[in-house]
Amino acid sequence: MSKRLQRARELLAQRQFDEAQAICRTEIKLRRDVPAARKLLAVALYGHSVQLLAHGEFHADVEALLREALGLDPDNPDALNNLGALLLKTNRPREAVAMLERNLRLARDGVAALENLALAQQECGDLEAASASLKQLAELAPADNALYLLREALLFPVVPESTEALLAARELVSRKLAALLARDDLRAGDPLRFPSTYFPLTYHGLPNADINRAIAQIYARACPSLTWQASQVAGRQAPHGRIKVGIVSAFLHDHSVGKVCAGLFEYCDRSRFELVAIRLQPAPDDAVARAIDGAAAGVLRLAGRDLPSAREAIAALRPDILFYQDIGMEPMSYFLAMARLAPVQVTWFGHPDTTGIANIDYFLSWENFETADSPAHYSERLLLSQATGNVACYRRPAGEDRTLTRASFDFAEDDHLYCCAQQAYKLMPAMDSLFDDVLRQDPRAVIVLFEPLQTYLREAVENRLLKNRPQLAGRIRFLPMQGYAAYLRVLQLSDVVLDSVPFNGYNTTLDALAMGTPVVTLAGKTLRDRFGFGLYKAIELDELIAASEAGYVGLAVRLASDAAFRASCRNRIAAGGDRLFDDISAVREMERLMAGIAGKHPLA
Repeated sequence: MSKRLQRARELLAQRQFDEAQAICRTEIKLRRDVPAARKLLAVALYGHSVQLLAHGEFHADVEALLREALGLDPDNPDALNNLGALLLKTNRPREAVAMLERNLRLARDGVAALENLALAQQECGDLEAASASLKQLAELAPADNALYLLREALLFPVVPESTEALLAARELVSRKLAALLARDDLRAGDPLRFPSTYFPLTYHGLPNADINRAIAQIYARACPSLTWQASQVAGRQAPHGRIKVGIVSAFLHDHSVGKVCAGLFEYCDRSRFELVAIRLQPAPDDAVARAIDGAAAGVLRLAGRDLPSAREAIAALRPDILFYQDIGMEPMSYFLAMARLAPVQVTWFGHPDTTGIANIDYFLSWENFETADSPAHYSERLLLSQATGNVACYRRPAGEDRTLTRASFDFAEDDHLYCCAQQAYKLMPAMDSLFDDVLRQDPRAVIVLFEPLQTYLREAVENRLLKNRPQLAGRIRFLPMQGYAAYLRVLQLSDVVLDSVPFNGYNTTLDALAMGTPVVTLAGKTLRDRFGFGLYKAIELDELIAASEAGYVGLAVRLASDAAFRASCRNRIAAGGDRLFDDISAVREMERLMAGIAGKHPLA
């Protein structure tokens, strides 16, 4: 090897990748020791990509470096693995599978390679292949077999082909979980390394208490440290003076969760309560995050993914109440909630499903969101708000781009626009017949949906919607994902917004109502399909709550076709706005609930 390439190797050891690349490129250009120079250049490019990722650099730059490295050294397992993981992270799972299958044949760490491949297969919807990979992992790594077998048990289509397929998949999940509970050989080290939660099950709109209890029990048996208890919790007395409440979330910023709890931070009575924001990951520097941090009595930022350290840091705050905003949306809060870190631990509708976790004492909900059967839907004790307006002090959405017109989105002025502003994974089969009937009853109807980031999800939704209905293809329109101002304008330009069934919108419904656009909703029997019902009850607009699917379609078509009826509904929505937006009485009600449960813990 030439002295210059020896110098390049020294630079690589010092992580000076740009300088090493420059030497290697020069040697290749001058045709000096080309094979060695290409090999070293591939190493330099890979090292540079890892360096960029560590500093949060733009993924396109990293991808270019990895692809060039593979062009020089096609069998580099590290580059193949990282490019596959990057493709998965940027919503290209099919490309990721091809890359990760190549990597698996070459990888030095077969477990890590197979983990990435299993995740990519699941994201593609190839559940049979993912199942085989996960079962193989359980054999290869028995010390973590619970992590793989639990994920395998929870494999089901994100976009089910039919209601019958959905019910069959849920039954299979229940049987697999029961089989896991019957085993005594399940083990898990760090559950954050390969986590699973019940997140997708929530969108089915069916009670999940038994399933979610089983998931929590499997984790607790396989990894007993998850149920760790802070030593200072047992025997704690009811608080004297201010009640310290830790608000826990990874989403305390301009996110649906941040928007729901920001008003609580801002308007809470500081003479009675001390609210601490517990951030589970770094937040974007946006207005909501700044407002929360500015209003909080303190901010605890938990860096990294170290569960024991995070538990101890939260326990050291000595909160009287831990208020988890969204258990089930990401793994860190889920696993933290399994421990006893405060005398009283509660959650609410940031993710609207029961947790199944024994150490979560209360689920805070709202009378308008629940029915007489609701207590059976929860593993927690159900605590109901009696708010007369919204359940949360929610800022009125604003900032729509009024320069945009229907023509900006290629809609005709005489189109009847029925917008359903939900993610693809919320479009369950129950929506198909509603869309179909709207389009059949209104010849000018156009169903407006938003393009999901994952292209395979759009394909799955379209294939199901248009199965046996090819004539409807041109009347179901997917708009590209919009910025917030453009998204609000789409809602404003629509004649009617169709609430999703059986998982209603909450933030999206409030966005639409803030734009003055009526939302048609169908009341169900669980929390997550009663959001629209509750919001309309708060403003006494029962006319837009359908009692049946036929009534839902009839209301939607009437709103789009009857300008006078639509204008009347818009006026009533505007008149009720003070009960939906910036309603400080919702904070007072939350204070009443928190004061009532402070000190009432099972370990006293």
